[in-house]
Amino acid sequence: MRKVIVELDDNEVEVEVSEGDKISRLVDELDIDSESMVFTMDDRFVPMDEEIEGSCRIGVHRVVSGG
Repeated sequence: MRKVIVELDDNEVEVEVSEGDKISRLVDELDIDSESMVFTMDDRFVPMDEEIEGSCRIGVHRVVSGG
């Protein structure tokens, strides 16, 4: 197990992850509405099924649609 930092709504949460865990596991654990969010890992956009690699920061960003 190792810890990663998840940035969510101007807060940082430390979460333990195992080898092979994907971002989708964090979505479930933190009860994130993934329909309106995009994810970054070490400052690059990633899909929810991306494996969490090494020690990293994961950003959860709300999608804002303009009109």
